[in-house]
Amino acid sequence: MLYLPPLNSLRSFWLVTQSGGIRAAAEKNNIGHSSLTQQIQKLEGALGVRLFDRSERSLKLTKEAENFAKEIDNAFQIIANATNLLIRNKKNILHIGCSSSIAIKLLIPLVEKFNEEHNLFKVKLITPCTIESIHENNLDGIFSVEKDEEDKFHKNKFLSEELCLISSPNSRHLIDDQQVKLIGIHAPGWYEDWNNFFIRNKKILPTEKIVWVSSPLVAIQAAADGVGISLMTPSLIRDDLQSRRVKKMTHPQHIQLTRDINFYTPKENPRSQSMEIWLDWLSQKASLYLTSGDWL
Repeated sequence: MLYLPPLNSLRSFWLVTQSGGIRAAAEKNNIGHSSLTQQIQKLEGALGVRLFDRSERSLKLTKEAENFAKEIDNAFQIIANATNLLIRNKKNILHIGCSSSIAIKLLIPLVEKFNEEHNLFKVKLITPCTIESIHENNLDGIFSVEKDEEDKFHKNKFLSEELCLISSPNSRHLIDDQQVKLIGIHAPGWYEDWNNFFIRNKKILPTEKIVWVSSPLVAIQAAADGVGISLMTPSLIRDDLQSRRVKKMTHPQHIQLTRDINFYTPKENPRSQSMEIWLDWLSQKASLYLTSGDWL
């Protein structure tokens, strides 16, 4: 049989370590200072280990307690994730995150179509989000052009496209014109596009020509307004091309830069049946788009 210390005491210990002290934990969680102190003492008695070095001005974990605190934090995170998963499944809602650009230009009509076709559960978009905020926002998954550098997530490649050059339909500028501005996107996953473009073309990036904007949406607007030339994925400018708000520019060589939009889910959360249905449906729509140029 597993031995567990008093769970209320364990939770009190976790709250104190997360808040940095008993006073801060008491104020943050609306718990009496003396009650927290008693619970910590009770836990130390149950474990037979001193957990904190106490002084008049500070409360510091003992060396013995440092690893214990990390493992307890991991355990509470697992409990929180399991609870969130249970609640979401009960509500029959998948909470999916993405950037504002991906939501507006790509996902909103797809999610609306999915929700029309499926009655067992619904998909709700949460935006703006980055992969680093997937736990903070209690998301089931997230669409992102960012890379999972630390291998924290399961990855499904949703869409992979070659970037294209876009500008205002009235623009006559070429990429090598001295006066032309290059619109760079100062957002995760987009920073290095122009640098990589010039490396592929064996040229040096003219940094003085770059105008930085905050998102792909702003970059598309800037290109349409004639500010300069932007690098963009075809799926995000599909409507803009059809309405002739922007145009694709020709280039003597293939740009050979691809942009992947991936769908990430936390590794610690098992994928539900609802998630598998959603991913299968998305895969079919992506295949339809790549073969016909249309999503729905």
